[in-house]
Amino acid sequence: MAVGFICTALAYIIYFRLLADIGPLRTLTVTFLIPPFGILWGWLVLDEQINQGFMGGALLIVLAVWLVTRSGMVKAARPTTTGSQ
Repeated sequence: MAVGFICTALAYIIYFRLLADIGPLRTLTVTFLIPPFGILWGWLVLDEQINQGFMGGALLIVLAVWLVTRSGMVKAARPTTTGSQ
């Protein structure tokens, strides 16, 4: 029971730290990566078959996650301008 409690507490600490550091939108994009990685682990460990539909879907998910996380970096990298010059 203590091991489960410690692991859960550690996961929540890391999760809330991630929320504070990169924000909720970019934090929740991790959940989109669960299905492709689940299928990938099934292929590696259980010798399941991967078809073209999986490859297309996984590529689409990774591209969408990259675009969401990249947009936050682009906004942060832009210099802010003030009205006075």
